[in-house]
Amino acid sequence: MDDSDFAKYFPASFGRSTSKPKATLAPKKTPTVDDDDDGMDTLRSFMPTSFGKQKIPRNSSNSQQYEQSKRSADQEKAAEAEAKSSAESSSSTAPKAKGEVKSAGSKGSSESDGNDDDDDSDDDGDDDDNGDDSDRPNSSVLPISHEIALSEHNKTISAMALDPAGVRLITGGYDFNVCFWDFAGMDTRFKPFRSIEPCGAHQIHDLKYSITGDKILIISGEAKARIYDRNGLEIAEYQKGDPYIRDLRMTSGHVAALTSGAWHPYVKDKFITSSTDGSIRLWDVENTRKQADVIAYKTKERGGRTPVTTVTYSSDGKMIVGAGGDGTLSLYPSNGPYLRPIHTIENAHVKGTETSCITFSRDSQRIVTRGGDDTVKLWDARNLKRYLAIVEDLATLNSETNVIFSPDERLILTGTGVKKNEGYGKIVMMNSDTLEIVRTISVTQSSVVKVLWHDKLNQIVAGNADGSARVYYDPE
Repeated sequence: MDDSDFAKYFPASFGRSTSKPKATLAPKKTPTVDDDDDGMDTLRSFMPTSFGKQKIPRNSSNSQQYEQSKRSADQEKAAEAEAKSSAESSSSTAPKAKGEVKSAGSKGSSESDGNDDDDDSDDDGDDDDNGDDSDRPNSSVLPISHEIALSEHNKTISAMALDPAGVRLITGGYDFNVCFWDFAGMDTRFKPFRSIEPCGAHQIHDLKYSITGDKILIISGEAKARIYDRNGLEIAEYQKGDPYIRDLRMTSGHVAALTSGAWHPYVKDKFITSSTDGSIRLWDVENTRKQADVIAYKTKERGGRTPVTTVTYSSDGKMIVGAGGDGTLSLYPSNGPYLRPIHTIENAHVKGTETSCITFSRDSQRIVTRGGDDTVKLWDARNLKRYLAIVEDLATLNSETNVIFSPDERLILTGTGVKKNEGYGKIVMMNSDTLEIVRTISVTQSSVVKVLWHDKLNQIVAGNADGSARVYYDPE
């Protein structure tokens, strides 16, 4: 047997060096934009975190997308014509409390009124909000040049909320769903990153972000409030009361459908809810078994009960205000006692209608209410004997229609209702001192139920009865 025959019984590497010549390393290639571009950079720049103010180079590839979302000239001209006609009609027909409203000016055009208001507010408001308003959007330039539609619901959007940073939007509707939208991570399909049905077959009536933005209060047609985190995961479900107990103060929770809710403006673990059972309940986040306290809403109605249609805290957190189905508004001290209100406004709105929203100004001195009697009323919290101003014929078809102040509080905004395909639902903008209509924006051929204007971002969001949410913004 020669050596070659013997070698076949050993591994091929037996007796040989296993070392290999070192390969010469090629110089590392510096990645370029084209190498790492996943096609999303342009999209991300097109989808800013809030559709807010951005400076885009003229040669940017985003120009095409911005042009697609830009409102047409016909829409803007029609809106301007509507604004002029609305202002003229409101100045001639809308009654006001005589001697209690100082007119912004005697000129008829809405543009002149707006200029006078600017001058007045500059003179009177410098001491109130000096330093705070510099970071807030100025309502003298409306962010309505561009529009994006978010369409996921198949029924009325009845609740909306923006988180404190303005990055996320949540919408809830009559289709029982709550949708979570992330502006920073959204692509051109404009779809929510999560959609849930938190309360079974119950319509959503209200949604509120906590002051820290990490929790969401969900109010629906059931008797139990729920809290979810910002990603759509349930944190807590609160107790339902015993419907066979007559005394509302003795039950551990609501015994009928909820209507509204609100977080305490400064204490992050406290919130309130209202219900058709005629009570307002104060809750601690950690205690799901029983409310912290109960306000049995006082009424002169037969039987001693009236549904509480909406509730809120004052901006300073010192008062709780509720609206009853008997047309009253009642104010309670937020720290108690709760046996009787400190003030009640009889016939604040028409008896038997649903007052759908109460909103305080930032200094808690003014209150604006949205009535189911197709009115918006402005009140002085220091003198509630009579309203300061009123606007009539603002149709509403939904018990969730809200009213808000603009970030600089020069305007008050609400939506109007229309029957399907019988006209356009509108965003109505009013002077915050006189309630004279300054501008209207036609949105869709359905009711505008919810309107948001974030106090840090120059964007307006409208939730509509056709299931769409329209985001208005100005990239310039």
